[in-house]
Amino acid sequence: QMEEKRCLILGRYPFPFHDWVYDQHLMVLFAPSQFEDVMNPQAKQRYEHLEFFENYEKTGRVEYRALQLHQQYHFTHVLYQAEQDIIRAAHIRDFLGIPGQSIPSALSFRDKCIMKDTLLQSLSELSENNPPSEHIRCPNFKRINSAVDVLSFVEEFGFPVVIKPTRGMGAVNTYIIKTEQDLIPILENGFAKGCDGPIDYEIESFVHGEMYHIDGYVDNGIIRLMYPSKYINTCVGYESSKFLASYSLDYDNPLRSRLQSVASTILQCLIAPPSYSFHVEVWYTNDEFVFCEAACRTGGAGVSGVICELFEVNLNKALVQGQCDDVVTSPLPDHWISQKEVDSNSGWIIMYPKMGIISSIPKFCPYSDTVIDYEIAKKREFSTIEHCVDSLASMQVISSSETSIIEEINKAVRWFEKQTKWEGEE
Repeated sequence: QMEEKRCLILGRYPFPFHDWVYDQHLMVLFAPSQFEDVMNPQAKQRYEHLEFFENYEKTGRVEYRALQLHQQYHFTHVLYQAEQDIIRAAHIRDFLGIPGQSIPSALSFRDKCIMKDTLLQSLSELSENNPPSEHIRCPNFKRINSAVDVLSFVEEFGFPVVIKPTRGMGAVNTYIIKTEQDLIPILENGFAKGCDGPIDYEIESFVHGEMYHIDGYVDNGIIRLMYPSKYINTCVGYESSKFLASYSLDYDNPLRSRLQSVASTILQCLIAPPSYSFHVEVWYTNDEFVFCEAACRTGGAGVSGVICELFEVNLNKALVQGQCDDVVTSPLPDHWISQKEVDSNSGWIIMYPKMGIISSIPKFCPYSDTVIDYEIAKKREFSTIEHCVDSLASMQVISSSETSIIEEINKAVRWFEKQTKWEGEE
């Protein structure tokens, strides 16, 4: 007989928490109000208490109700799933004295300046005692407290630079600035676009290079699973690109094991929670790895689907079960070093909308051998893209090698663009 745990779940996205959390645990779910009508009645039955919030991401009522309901339920675990809830969950745990990820750990994975400061500090300590096999560089960066910080940074390091929120996500409010001309309108805005208060921004040197991401799962400090993939286009390009895509590397690609070793070092350097899924991004340029960022949650877009395809492990489910201190019910290897040698490739595509109204969009994809999942957005009218995973359509692709999966991705993108018609276009 296992002990009953009492879980407060911060459910920013409509995942089937009721299927993932062990049956004997009590669950209280907080979720955005738009999910109230889409949840099926059977699922609702599984929760001891359900509460839906308007303005979920920003409202302080989430914390207010968490503390109130704690009096009644005496929570033993506070779970997050989304980037936006990591710091919020840590503050609730800290105040209520609940074990789990601490505030310093949450900040080291959320605040891009704290993250890089922590990484650099740990790397310098490592290199004294036990230098990592791969050198990891950080771009020059600075927290922006005033427009003067921007000007002094540019004077010291030159263009191009990137300005982004220190706790942003999905490349929202991220600006690539190549010249003084590009800088003026950004200074004009005063770093508070799209929000009610000042956002904390950082500036960093722009890195020219190929971008990779490494995804996996850490169980009580041991990396049980991890695999690298390469981006086609990058998240930052969502305002100008037609699509964002990524594909897993061939097992015998020499960068595969090097990227695994880099990710392993990075995770060792940050202040890690006990068990978590991760998404680490690095550039590779002139045979050197440059750190971009690391997240203690599952990668967005099609990342989870790719890891499921390659290893039969659902990272979203693992993140939930791990935060409950329960055994993950996916077949995790004992250690990433002993995980299976994959012999196929999987990837994903997000098609970005143009501005305007769609007159026709394909309902099915004809390439069913390689495109194993194809979903289209419900919206038909687009005025702005808010986020790098705001999509018109998304696809998951499989193939037998990097060369062929790149061809399959390009073929699917060409097909989709040709078949999708916009009003006013011939």
